[in-house]
Amino acid sequence: MSLPEQDLRGETLTKTCLREPALALIHSLAQKERRTAFVVGGAIRDLLLGLKPVDFDIAGSVAEESFVREVANHLGASWFRLDHRQTVFRIVRKADDEAGRFIDFTGLRGPTIREDLRRRDFTINSMALDLFHPERGLIDPLNGESDLRQRLLRLSDPSAFEDDPLRILRAYRFAAQIGARLDLNLQRALKTNSGLKAVSGERVRDEWNLILDGERASSIVRDMDRDGVLSVLFPFIDRMRGVSQNEYHHLDVWEHSLFALERLEQHIRTLQSIPVEHRSRVRDYLAEEMVPDRKRSFWLKLATLFHDVGKPECRFVDQGGRVRFFRHEFVGSERIVPLLARVAPARREAEWVRNLVRNHMRIGQILTLPRVTPRAMGRCVQRAGTDFWGWVLLFLADYEATLGPKSAGGDLSHVTPRLYNLTAIYIEKSLPDRRRAPLINGNDIRSIFELPPGPIYGKILRRIELGVIEGSIRTREEALGEARKIVEGVTGTTAAP
Repeated sequence: MSLPEQDLRGETLTKTCLREPALALIHSLAQKERRTAFVVGGAIRDLLLGLKPVDFDIAGSVAEESFVREVANHLGASWFRLDHRQTVFRIVRKADDEAGRFIDFTGLRGPTIREDLRRRDFTINSMALDLFHPERGLIDPLNGESDLRQRLLRLSDPSAFEDDPLRILRAYRFAAQIGARLDLNLQRALKTNSGLKAVSGERVRDEWNLILDGERASSIVRDMDRDGVLSVLFPFIDRMRGVSQNEYHHLDVWEHSLFALERLEQHIRTLQSIPVEHRSRVRDYLAEEMVPDRKRSFWLKLATLFHDVGKPECRFVDQGGRVRFFRHEFVGSERIVPLLARVAPARREAEWVRNLVRNHMRIGQILTLPRVTPRAMGRCVQRAGTDFWGWVLLFLADYEATLGPKSAGGDLSHVTPRLYNLTAIYIEKSLPDRRRAPLINGNDIRSIFELPPGPIYGKILRRIELGVIEGSIRTREEALGEARKIVEGVTGTTAAP
């Protein structure tokens, strides 16, 4: 991302800021009450990039309760004290579409605004605009605007990571967001990262999630791995390093996982292996927010990166000398629990990731075995349910990251015909039929077969659902006939006709 042709320094930057109603209000009230007020940090960076700021950070003597309350009342917004120790206030506005949904007020981090800016994280975030004297234009003591134009990420203060180790993760995130290169001093500083261990899980989670949710996640994750940061965050990945695989693989377990994430991002961008007529469905599936501001594509990336976490402890060599990893998907779905507790606190999302890891082999078994029956394909679709697309995309990424001498070299043409058949079953059988009322239900089982409630009900209904998906059961009479066979097989008696 490059800066726009328009130069937003000086008078132009001032006018741009004061066109924002909230900043114009703070400017007016600050002048009226003769308080210092500086727009600092990310808002200035975003304005110089031609972007709408997500929030505004205001530093100065305006960080007092009476002033914040007055601003909030004028904006019809709520406010609260964010940090009692450092006197930080936050205003939360109601209009999601306005710039500056959140407005934070803090005191200066030094005797002057220039000293404050020198104590911030990166030079691109160490710029300010004086709302009391906006005509003075951009305050830029560390040449952050020049760095932004050159897409160069530099530390504002050599001790920035010591003061707050979370800034290490922010460095990778900003590099991804603006396509920046890291200067040599910053590269060296990133390798001194043990302080991350002391950062709270919640703060780490927020930054990690932003990194993985970005478009260049695989590249940034590789950089974090190169610098040792990933091992600090997730120590268990070191057990995956150097774990050799069988002749179908060309990489060890961890390198394969990184490559799979790279391939997944490519598939998410292009959907080239999904039938054209179904790509809009897949885009909608990936864009769904399982929790606010966290799309399903994020959770799919997380599952892909750690889909083989169970392999190290499942590895063995059989009598023929071949490396095996039996049941690694089931072990992996348990080993990933501590990670999920740190990055996915919501139980629903954590279980979704575990389920994907647990079942990541199933699509591959259907698509790569020499012979597969329609019944097996129908059962796979039934088990995948609404997460069919997630299963498919993880399979594609995993398959293309497997390039050993006995593999198909990532050539998807070997599996595409069967994948299209499987997709057809999912689209033409599963979704339409599930929107209709079932052919029989629990009440029918109870009244017709006079069975007490129990596990047999679920067995009957699942078998009929599978038959519907396969196409072997089309009518209520066929469903009842199948139910009768199951009842007779379980009870050993002849069911009523």
